[in-house]
Amino acid sequence: MDSSDIGYFGHAVRARRAELGITMDQLAEASGVSRGTLSRIENNALSTSLANAIAIAGALSSDLSALLSPPRATFVPAGDAPTYTDDAGISRTSLARPDPGIELIKFVIPPKATSAQFAAHAESTSETLHVISGKVTYEVDGQEYSLETGDTLTARADRPHRFSNPGGTTCVLHMISASAR
Repeated sequence: MDSSDIGYFGHAVRARRAELGITMDQLAEASGVSRGTLSRIENNALSTSLANAIAIAGALSSDLSALLSPPRATFVPAGDAPTYTDDAGISRTSLARPDPGIELIKFVIPPKATSAQFAAHAESTSETLHVISGKVTYEVDGQEYSLETGDTLTARADRPHRFSNPGGTTCVLHMISASAR
């Protein structure tokens, strides 16, 4: 495998496995590639053989080329991005997933609304928030961070966390959620 493909292959395998909801042990059994080897591949610590790559792709019901090539440009017209609104009225719009483990999200938080407590994400996941308008308080590990329009915060998200809008106007923020590669 070309060295430029190594990093993307590992990320793509992990993402596809997560998408299918299968464990590393299940992938090892289905592909015939040991769990330890799969772990090293997913963590970009090992360049694999073509035979193993083909076996892994087959077990994931994926074309090998899809696991080797970064995605082409993706365009999402305004209004077409999936948006979810919780009971507190907080809306979450997934704007982009440019690479496995990375997501750009837009949150619209009504005045005085508080999110549910988010469970800890995967180890070494971080969230970077940039406040477009309004105010937000981000709480993680017993610490609170108060942000206003134009402020940016990067914090670990591998611990329980939540956010709230303490202000009297709607808060709009963009967040990048990034898991370890």
